[in-house]
Amino acid sequence: MMFALFDGDKISRICAGDITKFDDAVPLPSDFRGMIGMYRGEFESDWNVKPLSELVALGFVKPPEGYKLEGETFVAMSLIEKYKTGVEPVPQGMIIDGDDIRPMTRAEQVTAGEITQEEADRLDKEDRINANRARLVELDAMAIRPLRAILSGASTDADVKKLADIEAEANAIRSTQEV
Repeated sequence: MMFALFDGDKISRICAGDITKFDDAVPLPSDFRGMIGMYRGEFESDWNVKPLSELVALGFVKPPEGYKLEGETFVAMSLIEKYKTGVEPVPQGMIIDGDDIRPMTRAEQVTAGEITQEEADRLDKEDRINANRARLVELDAMAIRPLRAILSGASTDADVKKLADIEAEANAIRSTQEV
């Protein structure tokens, strides 16, 4: 006969033999699937191990880091779940937004202490300068066709107006002194 000896509520020995030699021996079924170190609370009254979900709920089993319980199985968490539960740190400059992650606005970065207001202002100015420079490149490309028409003598009033409009916008951008 198989039996268990307990130290408090914890199995300290699993034995086979004469159960009568021990006053505190607990008989076990022949198909017992427990092991030394397990607690009485981990078993049903018939000495079958409780379902995994119940063992987790009772605190006997903890999911491995980065895993969650689905039904009676541990499955890997998604990256967003790892961020939400603190298993993985949210990358700097990013923020959890519902079930997604997105870049923080500069204001959010300042509020989170990731950058100073001075850094945010400098980066905003750099963005404006880069946008102005990109727009000037676009305007130069847009000026090629009407300019070619004017130089070849095949222009229309629309070509002249288009070139004047492009130059006016380019001058307005240059006047901001953020180029």
